[in-house]
Amino acid sequence: MRTRSLALFLLGLIALVPAAVREGTAAEPSPAPSKSAEPAAAPALVERLAPASKLFGIQIIKFSPNSNDDIQQQFIRKNLVSVKDSYGAHVEIFESYLRDSAFKPTDKERTATLLTWVESFTKEKALAEPLLRFDRLYLKLRQAALVRHDRAAVEPLMVALEKEVLAFAKDEPKLPWAQLLVGLARQLSDVISRKSAVDKDKETYFNQASLAAVDDAGFHFVLGQLYLDYYDRTDVSNFLKLVATEFEKCLLIDSSHSNKELWSTITAIYVDIHEHYQKKDLTEPFWFEELVYKRIIKLDPTNASAHNNLSFLYSQNGVNLKEALKEAQIANQLKPNDPFLLDSLGWALYKNKLLSQSLDTLKKAAALKADVADVHFHLATVYFDKDDFPNASKEFKETIRLQPDNALAKNNLAYLYAEKGVNLDEAMRLVDDALVKLPDNAAFIDTKGWIYYKQKKYDQAVEALKKAIEQMPETSDLHLHLGTVYLTLGKTGDA
Repeated sequence: MRTRSLALFLLGLIALVPAAVREGTAAEPSPAPSKSAEPAAAPALVERLAPASKLFGIQIIKFSPNSNDDIQQQFIRKNLVSVKDSYGAHVEIFESYLRDSAFKPTDKERTATLLTWVESFTKEKALAEPLLRFDRLYLKLRQAALVRHDRAAVEPLMVALEKEVLAFAKDEPKLPWAQLLVGLARQLSDVISRKSAVDKDKETYFNQASLAAVDDAGFHFVLGQLYLDYYDRTDVSNFLKLVATEFEKCLLIDSSHSNKELWSTITAIYVDIHEHYQKKDLTEPFWFEELVYKRIIKLDPTNASAHNNLSFLYSQNGVNLKEALKEAQIANQLKPNDPFLLDSLGWALYKNKLLSQSLDTLKKAAALKADVADVHFHLATVYFDKDDFPNASKEFKETIRLQPDNALAKNNLAYLYAEKGVNLDEAMRLVDDALVKLPDNAAFIDTKGWIYYKQKKYDQAVEALKKAIEQMPETSDLHLHLGTVYLTLGKTGDA
């Protein structure tokens, strides 16, 4: 897929993204199989939770790391009470203390101190259940994660903890944070390769949590971040489905689009993922690429590149062709005389069967910048459909000159030669070059079979065309070519 880079748009948004989100999206995540035990080096996901309460209008009092224990305890109590309805904010408060407290030298000591304080808050009824129950279990899970490399220390903690989190989830089946804790406990057991009392995999509980979080945008954001942070990005389809489902649920709750910072943050995450796959030359699903461009346009209707890329996406996939033309026209209105945008407009016109307008537009693009291979390829395609074979041949050759590894241009020029019955040896060389790059491409194999037919090498033609049909049995042109060969051989029954 040829697209214009969205890096500049990303730079404009990245300042809006909380640091924890940026760190999660920028780093290469550790691969995490969805339904198998993870290696001992895998992270404990409970340590990776990073709520962004500020995005949802929740203000947390800034922690003062140099205060003494009594002052810190009162600060934690006051802060927890001030956000008594937000589980995510409580996680942030605990993480702030664990990260910044100067009076306890180790995470283990800091976590134990927090747990002691929360137990005291329970006795004085400073906060209500089930939030305090969540706080206690979250901190116990953090304790277990800290000693996960010490089997003798972690085993009794996990035995007790799994019983507690399962009971919590049973008592609070509609509380997503309870289901999340069960999934996190199961993941920790997987990390240390112990037999878990939690009988389902972590994704089952994460999914149950997502279903329970009907109107909790903050929870969906946390779960989206968690998937973003740990799930294997090379499993492109599943990774994007998990991440986008949670972030889109988050945005759906804010259907009035009143939370601009939230929309900007999630859009920036999408753009970052998109750029990551572009750099890795990995193909994204159509729906995700469409989502990226639509989200950008929602935030910035004047972004010509997003309109252009959405148009080209539709044109290349042969869908929403009227929208493709509309988006290309908008892009060119926003940024006139840009050869790349004119190329997309010309291609959208071609896809809408407006061949003369397409040709005029593509010629203008070529006049503005003569060394863009895509423009010449598109010109060649339009000329071919207009039965102007000399110009089609000329433009395919120019495409190959500018882009010697363009297998599609080589195949199409070879097919043009075969159709005209000329330069058949050169046609065979071209299609063989194309097949080196894409050996299983049915269209390329069909071209080779058609060249064999034009060379009167009928047995080789039948063999190649049968192979092409095996690859794409529903493509009528392939059957037509094979039928033509059989008719030439007098095999009317096979034809």
